[in-house]
Amino acid sequence: MSALLTIEDLAIEFVTRRGNVPAVRGVSLHVTPGESLGLVGESGSGKSVLAHTVMGLLRLPGRVRRGQVRWKGEALSIEGHAGNDGVRGRQMSIVFQDALAALNPLLTVGRQIEEVLEQHRNLSRSAARERATELLTLVGIPDPALRLRGYPHEFSGGMRQRAMIAMALAAEPQLLIADEPTTALDVTIQAQIIYLLRDLQARLGLAMLFITHDLGVIAAMCDRLAVIYAGRIVESGPASEVFARPAHPYTMGLLRSTPRLDTDRERLTSVDGSPPELLDLPVGCAFALRCPLADARCRAEDPRLNDVATGRTAACFRPFTPAWP
Repeated sequence: MSALLTIEDLAIEFVTRRGNVPAVRGVSLHVTPGESLGLVGESGSGKSVLAHTVMGLLRLPGRVRRGQVRWKGEALSIEGHAGNDGVRGRQMSIVFQDALAALNPLLTVGRQIEEVLEQHRNLSRSAARERATELLTLVGIPDPALRLRGYPHEFSGGMRQRAMIAMALAAEPQLLIADEPTTALDVTIQAQIIYLLRDLQARLGLAMLFITHDLGVIAAMCDRLAVIYAGRIVESGPASEVFARPAHPYTMGLLRSTPRLDTDRERLTSVDGSPPELLDLPVGCAFALRCPLADARCRAEDPRLNDVATGRTAACFRPFTPAWP
């Protein structure tokens, strides 16, 4: 099946007085129609920078060093103000992590949804108001006609996130990028948002790029999984297979630090150390200083992302080697 979104060898850096920070280092991904791809990694690994660049939202001091973003095979601009191309906002849209910061505090929620409909669907003001009411109903906001007149600060955190999802769906996109949409919510509301997104994906046939640091969310949401570390993909494959048998020690570390109901482990195991300073990346594998399996080769050579099984890739010299006894 042909991909909707294709990211090819994308490298992004931020210019600072101390030097150029390589936030994303040669990432390649694809999302096909109707599937859900999870992108998981620690804070600072480059997940949100990647999403913003795909949506044409990268601004200085960020800049693209190399790579391409393609939509249905056609290259998209990823430099400067690239959002007005008929694809972003229309055929693919994004739900941001912090809905309160993303929404305009001076406009009602209804007006903000209506603007999307007027811009991308060419609806009249009255038709946009009617469709906005339907969208709030779709995402489970009660009394939508009244809520359309409310301002973002008058909504709870969960309701703001639902309103953001309604806005993202307003133009009827084929791909939804969800950039850590549950991070700022409590556990109960997180579960509601996850259920909502799964239901909407099934009902609307959406493809989804779901960005998070929470493997539990990935397990509930995604068909495929890509693990990113220090700006580079270190493992990818079907989510169920990666969870059952991770190929990269970093993925194993993430799994062993995540609570699970299907095991009887009394204690979780943390991943020792911290991610490397991107301005001073170590020679060799970026994970070597934290990896209990690292040897001299790992500290001298940077492993490439290679096939380790059908549909599975890993950037490790010793894939499928038992880790953390």
